[in-house]
Amino acid sequence: ADARAILEAYYEPGALNDARLRMARIPEGAALILNPISQAPGFTLGNVHVMAGVPAIFEAMLDSLRPSLSGGPKTLSHALRVPLPEGEIAVPLGAIAAAHGAVSFGSYPFFRGGLGTTIVCRSPDPGALTAGVEAVRALCRDLGAAKIDETPPE
Repeated sequence: ADARAILEAYYEPGALNDARLRMARIPEGAALILNPISQAPGFTLGNVHVMAGVPAIFEAMLDSLRPSLSGGPKTLSHALRVPLPEGEIAVPLGAIAAAHGAVSFGSYPFFRGGLGTTIVCRSPDPGALTAGVEAVRALCRDLGAAKIDETPPE
């Protein structure tokens, strides 16, 4: 009802049609995120914040939300681009992920420039990240990767 009231106040009489009213669909229990540009509110539900996708509108909504956000530890990431198909890496990479619970692993196949996979390791713990990356390097060497291109964390 609050979102609908905002839209009713913004649009000229008769201009608030069903398509525009869809912007007032807010889940029960959610708090509104005000939108100073187009007025269509976003919402917060738990630790999820839903905002407009138009960059300028998103930025304005984020500015109003920013004071309520609390940061956590910085997540570091390390990418390894290897000339191995994802299908050869998936099962052993799963074992590495199970052994390195403080690190998240992503596997992204590519075809441009040859067949291969980019493996991305992420963790807020630098030591855990280093151990996870070394395990991936060893796996890639064991599987015969001739070359590993890396993008280490900053």
